[in-house]
Amino acid sequence: MTESFGGCESSISSTEAAGFSALAQEAAAQGITYIVSSGDTGTAGCDKLNETVAKGPVTVSVLAATPFTVAVGGTMFNENGQDATYWNTTNSALLASAKSYIPENVWNETCTTQCPAQAAPLAASGGGASVFFAKPPWQAGVAGIPTDGFRDLPDVSLTAASHDPYLLCVEGSCQSGNAFGVSGTSASAPAFAGIMALVNQKTHSRQGQANYVLYKLAAAETLSQCNASKTTGLPANTCVFNDVTVGNNSVPGEPGYGTPSAQFQSTVGYDQATGLGSVNVNNLVNGWNSVTFRPTTTTLSLAPPTFTHGASANVNISVTPSSGTGTPTGDVSLLTNSAVTPGVTFFTLNSG
Repeated sequence: MTESFGGCESSISSTEAAGFSALAQEAAAQGITYIVSSGDTGTAGCDKLNETVAKGPVTVSVLAATPFTVAVGGTMFNENGQDATYWNTTNSALLASAKSYIPENVWNETCTTQCPAQAAPLAASGGGASVFFAKPPWQAGVAGIPTDGFRDLPDVSLTAASHDPYLLCVEGSCQSGNAFGVSGTSASAPAFAGIMALVNQKTHSRQGQANYVLYKLAAAETLSQCNASKTTGLPANTCVFNDVTVGNNSVPGEPGYGTPSAQFQSTVGYDQATGLGSVNVNNLVNGWNSVTFRPTTTTLSLAPPTFTHGASANVNISVTPSSGTGTPTGDVSLLTNSAVTPGVTFFTLNSG
């Protein structure tokens, strides 16, 4: 499931943020991978694309920031002026024109006084740190993850620039030689959803919050072999993630724009501009099951076990390892399937 809407954190209350998180948590509990665009105005999550200078604070989208969503940011191709190195002038028999993997930088097409016609001055990959949500347990183990104690965005990225848009045929337009170009994280997010559909097909199961696996896969990478931004050589054919190491998602009007101190700089490993980077789809799908977790057994009990309508009862949910020792942590949920009052209630485990 994908969502391209956004809402900046600095304009809402903590109660509203908790409401968005509860909806996302219910999706994860039902096995739905909930994928949300990280935003299209870089660090300035409250501003609009057509503004010349950002007026709002550095902030992220609350819809993408919950611990139960996969936030998808943007990259852009960097042919480095060598188009012929990466593109054929005609399509192959399979209708492909790219010769190989194309280096990627952070998606940042911002401009100030010399904007091309119809350009969006604040167009850049959304990212940063949440002020509402603590660091989820799955956001760990990868170099570059900030030690800020908060949920950081995005998680992954795919191409989102108007420099290399997604081309769509609309109502027979391609038969007459016209294709529509679509860009932004509203394009990269559903593109990643298509990749997750392949994962579901390969594994024959619903994945829910996919970040548990994505970050484990990234932690196993040899980052020096997976640099997506170098213009000589390609990332190793074993890399699951193409690690974007060039660029930032700072926009005009935000502190440090156009200087080395601009937020947020891409770096080796995780960063708040492109997350873990883009993905090698074949390696991601085929390597998904290499990440394993310990299964648990959940027991539900009532005290007293029988009672009359309207009486109180204590509900105990006990979670134990299916094998070995240890105390499980995390959340459990009670889902109500009643047609009258459907809903879900979440509880955090305490000593199992």
